[in-house]
Amino acid sequence: MSTKGFVRLPLKGDIFIDHEQHRDADFSGPEIKHFSSYGSRFENCNFESLRPESWSFSSGEVLSEYVNCSFDGGRFPNTIVGRARFIGCSFRRVRMKSFALSAGDLIDSTFSGGIDLLQLWGTTGADADIYGDRTNVVKGNDFSEADIADPDFRFGVDLRQQKLPIGQDYLFVPDAAQVLARAYRAAVALEDLEQRRKLLSMIQTSQRSVESGQRDDFLSKRRLPRSLRETYELYFGFLSGHLTRKGSA
Repeated sequence: MSTKGFVRLPLKGDIFIDHEQHRDADFSGPEIKHFSSYGSRFENCNFESLRPESWSFSSGEVLSEYVNCSFDGGRFPNTIVGRARFIGCSFRRVRMKSFALSAGDLIDSTFSGGIDLLQLWGTTGADADIYGDRTNVVKGNDFSEADIADPDFRFGVDLRQQKLPIGQDYLFVPDAAQVLARAYRAAVALEDLEQRRKLLSMIQTSQRSVESGQRDDFLSKRRLPRSLRETYELYFGFLSGHLTRKGSA
């Protein structure tokens, strides 16, 4: 194991860290092109202003842990989160193609900037055949200043323990099973066949999230392609009308 204040990079900017511990280490800047960690721990480390071509927070079967680390200002491609734990980390002013955590923990961390896909799961769920059965800890995170295009919360993530962005492009759906049941009954009764088709398709998509174990749902219409904008506008307006309980579910 090693503790370093500054990491000298290989010529090509490829870093693979295997069962090491780093405190106050500097991994910042655009020089790192490929990064992978295996069973390692990073505390108070600087990962700011990264521009990698590939990035794996944790590869293999052993957990890597990041505590009070800063990834501010980074531009990430599709990342592999794997078996990783983040505690008190900062992801401010980032640009991410994806941040998909299905077998790790995300605790008391802060995000801002653009995230195309934010996928957080409460258990390994559909990835249990890869990672084994695991309950993830996802709590205390602040996404209130993040620009999230596609949020995907499944398998029991408690959204009430996160700070989510608000505004006309986002919709928080509390007690989603009941809301969607009311919306489904109302959509079936619509005389406009095209509206009925679109709404039932969207409702059924949301119901799959609920069926995975979500109590609440969270939707976004940020940065949609023009072909989908009208459908999402319709769905947001329709679903909003069913957020207040009207009769029995």
